[in-house]
Amino acid sequence: MAHSHNDSTIIHTNNETNAIKVAVPGKLFLAGEYAVVNSGQAALLTTVDAFLHLNLIDNPGENGYLITSQADHPLAWSYDINGQVISDDPLANEFPLIWESMRTVMAYAEAVGMKSATTPDYFDLEITSDLDAADGTKYGLGSSGAISVAVVSALLKYYKLDQDITESQWVYRVYKLVAITQAQLGMVGSLGDVAASAQTGVIYYQNFDREWFNQQAKSTGEDIHHLIEEFWPDLMIEQLPIDPDWTLSLVWSKEKASTEDLLKMVAHHISERELEEIMSTFKQLAKRQVLMAKAAIQMNEWSLFKSAIKDNFENILNYTQTLNKPYLTKSFKKALKLVTSDKSVAKISGAGAGDCAYAISSQADEARNIEATWRENDLVVLPFAFWQRNEQER
Repeated sequence: MAHSHNDSTIIHTNNETNAIKVAVPGKLFLAGEYAVVNSGQAALLTTVDAFLHLNLIDNPGENGYLITSQADHPLAWSYDINGQVISDDPLANEFPLIWESMRTVMAYAEAVGMKSATTPDYFDLEITSDLDAADGTKYGLGSSGAISVAVVSALLKYYKLDQDITESQWVYRVYKLVAITQAQLGMVGSLGDVAASAQTGVIYYQNFDREWFNQQAKSTGEDIHHLIEEFWPDLMIEQLPIDPDWTLSLVWSKEKASTEDLLKMVAHHISERELEEIMSTFKQLAKRQVLMAKAAIQMNEWSLFKSAIKDNFENILNYTQTLNKPYLTKSFKKALKLVTSDKSVAKISGAGAGDCAYAISSQADEARNIEATWRENDLVVLPFAFWQRNEQER
């Protein structure tokens, strides 16, 4: 597995400009999709060496600014009479995750005494991304998760809430703040992308007990502080040690897919009872397949890993076909069909119907063969590899 490391991934403070720089990697789901949105369900993910970059720079004026290629001008933001972040710019509605992430971390920082409730802080957020194509189309590498992780990470650093904690405590603090933020916006995803971008590397992720979480208070800074310190039932984020020879190859469909929209699609042709049975079987199989793939990585058993990934793909394909959800597009069908070697396994990443498919090969030369074959067949190969952060790079 080719690991690349560079200094831009370090969150650090530049004393001259007081800039905080964050680079957050994109992610790929390897197994467990759809099932993992449910409590206690699991997925395997990896981060890749494509990054969302964020610079936080102090602004001595009476406004802060959000600067992003997604907007044609800087968006001014300030505080309302209750000290809540607001922006009157008509384009501000395009970036709910950013504003809500700021509100969540600021409320937390106030609750723990690291931010003044009376003295407003202003800063600019400059965001650039490798997670989109040149025309702005998203690759499906988890840009919403990455933006949430980037804003939360930079603000934790800004308010000095990153100090005197372990790497694991940092990962869970970032993850929980993003989970709270997304809950406030009514988002329904699994948060696996957030776990991956916060932890980095190949990870085993187990979703928390959603029923328990929905009952927890999260409206005030004190609520958020309490919830951050709380044990979240079922939640697990565990980095796995993958064989350095195992190599990732990535093919892009050039079609955008919305996981949120696909999750909300309802199968009207199936009774509620039938749906419960289908879901129950699907989740049981998915959990078993993810655990098998996890064990295969831990034991470095290639044939077991290949078998688990293939079984999970078949399971998701059956599930989506039964529920009439779009999953296997023409370009995906073509890409997967071209992966025939015993030394490789291929699968759609994420909810399907667009974005990416991947192949993992047990040897690098096999990965090069797959990528060459994909290109010969007019498929778009993305130049990204497995990636994980060095321990000292937080």
